[in-house]
Amino acid sequence: LMALMPAGAAADVPRHQVSGTPYTLGPICESEGLDAEVSLAVDPGSGRMVTAWMQDVEGLGNAALRTQLVVTSSSDDGVHWSQAAAPPGVLLCDVPPGPSDAVVDPSVSVGPDARWYLGRLGQIVIPGSGLPPSGGVYVTTSLDGDVWSWPTLPMLDNLQNDFETVVADPRTPGSAYVTWTNYPLPLGEIQQSSIVFSRTTTAGATYEPPRIVHQSPPGFLDELSRVVVLSNGDLLVVFSQIPADTAESGSGPFTLFATRSSDRGTTWSQPVEVASGSYSDVVDPATGTVYEPHCCPFSLASGPEGSAHLAWVTNEGVGAGRIHVGSSADGGRSWSTTALDRPAQAFHPAVAATPRTLAVMWYDFGGAQPAD
Repeated sequence: LMALMPAGAAADVPRHQVSGTPYTLGPICESEGLDAEVSLAVDPGSGRMVTAWMQDVEGLGNAALRTQLVVTSSSDDGVHWSQAAAPPGVLLCDVPPGPSDAVVDPSVSVGPDARWYLGRLGQIVIPGSGLPPSGGVYVTTSLDGDVWSWPTLPMLDNLQNDFETVVADPRTPGSAYVTWTNYPLPLGEIQQSSIVFSRTTTAGATYEPPRIVHQSPPGFLDELSRVVVLSNGDLLVVFSQIPADTAESGSGPFTLFATRSSDRGTTWSQPVEVASGSYSDVVDPATGTVYEPHCCPFSLASGPEGSAHLAWVTNEGVGAGRIHVGSSADGGRSWSTTALDRPAQAFHPAVAATPRTLAVMWYDFGGAQPAD
């Protein structure tokens, strides 16, 4: 669902269904239409919107193998949306098909030339093979948000990736930036990871070889990252870091770091600490369902005059959540923070900035009923 809210409007505004009929491709790719992980971008020139989300699919005729695919839809007004369709070339259920049996982590962005970029993580899992799952980062482009190019090959690394995000350069047509987390090949317990970066200057036709933004110290994992283009053209990446021994536990301490690049990603500054806290699984108080089994989803936005804003959440048990907002007036070199307490667990925050307004939204269980 989407709600379009003019400035100063009341909270009770019309909502418009986006996802429509679940995407389906034959009996082996039958979707239940369980949507998750939405990414939305708006072309500031035309107002056109493109969104992408994960949709649950039965995998390859095997009821025990659950997988997801990424589908997209576009709209000129936010009310009427095109039929959801899977861009080609990554999932076995795509048309034409790709090599992966699950596609996750959609990320959408649009450049000043009205070219849309879609990032996806394609995973290959072969049950019973003993082989580690692979996770390749794919980026594809579109001129209208409906017809997508065949993706380039996955980023050239060891295909042990997660949490990718793509951002088009709002100042430079044909340029876009991608960050993701890269893990070493599993040789026992993973004790280190890296935040990796690539860019295109050819409108997505080719991407430069990946380069490391930051490598965690031994015993720690660099996890989720986000990249934005600041108002002066510099790049800012924020990433989370956790102790490696808490990666599978669902709870533990985390730290958020920020690093900058003034040469479009060739070199990066020494990271500065933004904030620290502790994370835990988000659990539906009515059903006990775990909704957040990994650390620290956050949202990053650039503002005017080199400013940047960050939103994240922490929770204290089932009945208390806190929404944090960090702001930087100097391009991510230093940060101030504030927080809002809620009488419920909170998760998946989002932040956006205009010259006069900072907006933050999030999910929480405040006021939720068991049937919600």
